[in-house]
Amino acid sequence: MTDPVLSVIVMMKGQGLLRYLLLILSTGFLLAGCQPGAGGVDLSAPNAGTASGYDWGSETADGHVQEPYDQQSNAASFLMGYRANLDRDISLAADEFNNALGTAPENQRLMALAFQSYFINGDIEAAARLASKSQQLGFDFDYGSEPALVLALQARDWPGALAVADLLLENAGSQPIGTILGAWALAFQNQGDAGLTRLLDLAHDDQTEPPIAIFTQSALIAEYLGRPQDALASARMAVDQDLLGLTSALTMAGVLARHGDVDAARDILTNRLSSYFNRDAALSALDDGTSPLFNRPDINTLLAEAYVDAANVPLPIRTSRLARAHAAGYIAPDHDKINYMLGLYYRDLDQIEKSHGYHERIPKNSIWYQPAQFLKARYFGAEEENYDNGMAIFEELLEGDANNIQILIQKGHAARRHGEYQRALQSYLKAWSLEEDHPTVSYYLGITYDRLDQKEEAERALRRSLEYNGGDAYALNYLGYWLLEEGGDPEEALGFIRQAIELQPQNGYFMDSLGWGYFKLGRLDQALLFMERAVVLRPVDPLITDHLGDVYDALGRSREAVFQWQRALDLVAEGQSDEDMDLEHIKTKIESQSASGKRQN
Repeated sequence: MTDPVLSVIVMMKGQGLLRYLLLILSTGFLLAGCQPGAGGVDLSAPNAGTASGYDWGSETADGHVQEPYDQQSNAASFLMGYRANLDRDISLAADEFNNALGTAPENQRLMALAFQSYFINGDIEAAARLASKSQQLGFDFDYGSEPALVLALQARDWPGALAVADLLLENAGSQPIGTILGAWALAFQNQGDAGLTRLLDLAHDDQTEPPIAIFTQSALIAEYLGRPQDALASARMAVDQDLLGLTSALTMAGVLARHGDVDAARDILTNRLSSYFNRDAALSALDDGTSPLFNRPDINTLLAEAYVDAANVPLPIRTSRLARAHAAGYIAPDHDKINYMLGLYYRDLDQIEKSHGYHERIPKNSIWYQPAQFLKARYFGAEEENYDNGMAIFEELLEGDANNIQILIQKGHAARRHGEYQRALQSYLKAWSLEEDHPTVSYYLGITYDRLDQKEEAERALRRSLEYNGGDAYALNYLGYWLLEEGGDPEEALGFIRQAIELQPQNGYFMDSLGWGYFKLGRLDQALLFMERAVVLRPVDPLITDHLGDVYDALGRSREAVFQWQRALDLVAEGQSDEDMDLEHIKTKIESQSASGKRQN
C-alpha cells in the first residue's frame, strides 16, 4: 500500500501545502513514526465533531482518484487537520489533530491545535478536557481556561467561575471575558457593588473612549440587583455612545422599556433597526405591550449577553468571535441573538448548511427571525436549484412586511438573475413606489426594462438613477455602454464611462466599455490600449475576450483575433458564462477567418 503520508502529500502538493511537512518536522512528529497508535485523547462528547463518513478516496477537484489514507496514520491526521483548517472545516480539523495525538499524546503543538479547533467549533467539554490535560503536563494554552469558565457558569458554580475568571485576567486576549464574567460571578454571590466596580477595569488610560461594555453590562447588572434608576442611567449612557452596535442597542432597548422609558426604546427600534428587520411589527408590539423586550432576561441569557459583550471589547490582539459566540450558545442554546450571530459567522466561513441550521432555530415570533430568513432567501435566490425556495421565503416575509424596500429589491435581484424579468420588474416598481429617490432602485429598473426591450423606459430609469446618485460607477458605466449599443451620442456615452473609471480605475468591465466605445468610433489604437488593459484586469471574462478579438480583427491581426474568439468559447465551456454572449456569432467569426486564411493560402 502507498505510504499514507506520501499519498496525502501528493494530494496536497498542487495546493502549495507541502510547507506543512516542515511544521510536522518542527514538532518532531515524524520521528515518532507512522505506526498505528493507540488513538488520541478520549474527547468523546455528545456534541463533538466527527470525521466519520469523510472519504478521502473519492474523486478530487482535478478529477483524480486518490487512495484512501490509513485512518490510523497519525502523520496523515496531522496533515489532514491542516487541510481541514484551510478548508474551514473546524470540526474535522479538531478530530484529525486529536487523532494525531495517538503517537505524541503529550505534544504541546498538537494539543494546542486540537484545543483551538474544539473551542472554536463549540465543543466546550472536549476543549476543557484538553486544557485540563495540558495543565497536568505543566503548560497552558492561550484562552485555555475559558472552557472551564463556561462549564462553571453553566453549573452555577459562582465561586469556581470567579476563580477561573481571575485566571483569565492574566491573558490579554481573555481579559474582557475574565472581567465581565467575574463581575457577574460576584453579583450572583450578593456582591453587586464589587461586580460593578470590577467592570471599570475594562477601561485603560490609552483608550480615547471607555468600552461600551462598561455601560451595557452595568445596566444589566444594576437591573439584576433591583436598581432600576441605575439601570436606566447606564442604558442611556450606552445608547449615547456612537459605536454602540445594533445587537447591544436592542438589549439596551429592553432595559429602557422594562423600566418605563418606552419612548427611548421606540427611538432605538425606529432609528437603529436595519431594513432586514420587521420594524413595523417590532414597534407595534412595543406599543401594545407584547414585545419580548418587556421580558426580564433569565440567568442564562444574562451570561450569554455578557460573553458576547466581552468578545466585542476592542483588543490589540486577534481573538475568535466564533469561539466566544459558541461559548455563549453553550450557556444559552435557545438565545435567538446568539443563534443569529452563529449563523452569520458560519456564513462568513462559507459553511452554509451550518449557517442555515442556526438560523432555523429562531422562532417566528422573534425579532431575529426576519433577518435570519432574509439572509437565507438571498442565498437560495442566487442558486438555480433553490431559487423557488428562496422566492417562497421572500413572499412569506413580504406577507408580514409588505413595504420593506430591501426585501423587494432582493426579491427583484433574484428574479432578474434567473431571467424572470417581468417578475423582477414588479418587485422593483413596488420598491420605487415606496421610495422614488432610492439610490439603486432606478438603476435596477433600467437594467430590467432593458432586458424586456423597453428601451425608452430603460434610458429614463438609468438617467433618473444618476440624478439621485451621480457617483454610482456601475450606473455610469451601464448607461454609457447602453448608449453605445443603442446608437446614442458616443461622446456622451464615453463621458459616462470615463467618470466610472475615475471612480474605479481598476475595474476591468469599465475598461472594456471604454475600449468598446473607441472601437465603435473607429479609434482602434485607443480601443486596443483599453481592451488589452481590460483583459489583464479580467482575464477570464469571455465577453471582454471576445471584444479583444474583434479589435484584433479590425486591426488585421487575424490569428490573434481567432485565438481570442476561441478562448472566449473555451471560457464559456469552463463555466465562465455571460448572458450577453452570442456563441453562434463567435463561431461564425472563427469560421469566416479560417475560410479567408485558406483562400489566401
